[in-house]
Amino acid sequence: MSLNPIIALDHVIEEYRGHLQSEFRARDRALRGALEAEFDRPLFLAREPFYQAHRPFRAGQPWAQLPLDPALAGVK
Repeated sequence: MSLNPIIALDHVIEEYRGHLQSEFRARDRALRGALEAEFDRPLFLAREPFYQAHRPFRAGQPWAQLPLDPALAGVK
């Protein structure tokens, strides 16, 4: 069975929303409505997943060892 990150994120958001609703139970209808409206606002409780398509750069030689003008390499 594989993990679907989008379904997992939706589950986490719903759990978090349920926690906040039980923790901050407003008696005032207007306040409760405003809170529910914020919960329904996109990206209020969580941002979209971030996926990075490129691999990180490979470590190379220090600036001082590269064939650069010493002024560019910061070598004094």
